[in-house]
Amino acid sequence: MVSKFIIYGLTDPLSGQLRYIGKSSGGLKRPKQHGMPSRLNKEKGYKVNWIKSLHTMGLTYGVVVIQELDSIEEMDNLERQWINYFKALGCPLTNIALGGTSYTGIFGLMTNEHKKAISKALKGRPFSDIHKKRLSQVQIGRVASEATKLKMSQSRKGKIPYVPTQETKEKLSRINGGSLFKDELGNIYHTLSEASQRLGVSKSSVSSVLNGHRKTVGIHTFERITQSKPLV
Repeated sequence: MVSKFIIYGLTDPLSGQLRYIGKSSGGLKRPKQHGMPSRLNKEKGYKVNWIKSLHTMGLTYGVVVIQELDSIEEMDNLERQWINYFKALGCPLTNIALGGTSYTGIFGLMTNEHKKAISKALKGRPFSDIHKKRLSQVQIGRVASEATKLKMSQSRKGKIPYVPTQETKEKLSRINGGSLFKDELGNIYHTLSEASQRLGVSKSSVSSVLNGHRKTVGIHTFERITQSKPLV
């Protein structure tokens, strides 16, 4: 049974892409209300136009529960976190605000206070296997926009990407006793530096999770992988 308090997403039936992130204190009731004619006739915006375009083709959106919560207190911060997370991945969201009670544009910058609040809300909350599967599902069919690709390219200009050599991989594998590690989506990492650069988190935070001193780094979790042979 789905929790009363959830962060949910609306998906496109044609592309499978995630198009909207929202929160609900009434379970799946609110996600279903987005497609009601009474609401579509009153509301305006990218989300409404997208849903109307689906209806003209005889289609409707899909609903995916991204995260179930224990209380309403965390909802605003977590909604903002997921909007920022999936927007950074290149998902073509129709959200016109950061979420929560904020009406700042989705390209607005997060303050340090906001980041600390999100970190506090997520601290100690491990991802279940069902949650990991949901995160993977909402990324299926995701294609980064040209604007996102340009931003990513510009941010990397002048930087030499870290790509461990085969010799380094084998050395690290021997040092770690054949232990690599992966994140909540199954992405494999050879070093703390590699995870830090790819996810934009500190090496010490990743190390703390791997050593059991903390459970999460923001929305990320890490788990060691023991292999009998070095990764080729």
